[in-house]
Amino acid sequence: PLTSNTAQARVRVSGGVFSTQGFAVGKVWADCNRNGLQEDGESGLAGVRVMTARGLAATTDQIGERRVG
Repeated sequence: PLTSNTAQARVRVSGGVFSTQGFAVGKVWADCNRNGLQEDGESGLAGVRVMTARGLAATTDQIGERRVG
């Protein structure tokens, strides 16, 4: 398995101000040129475990995303 000591995140949170639910949407990929954009040749990474500060976790699928529902 590969490990990384560097990570970046772009997070979009949806839900109303008074909502008890929220959604984080994103993708994990090999950012070979470190520009923050997924470009041709930079594929999604499968099997990456992503965790929140509160301990919620998800593992990415074959294209680097986690889909629910």
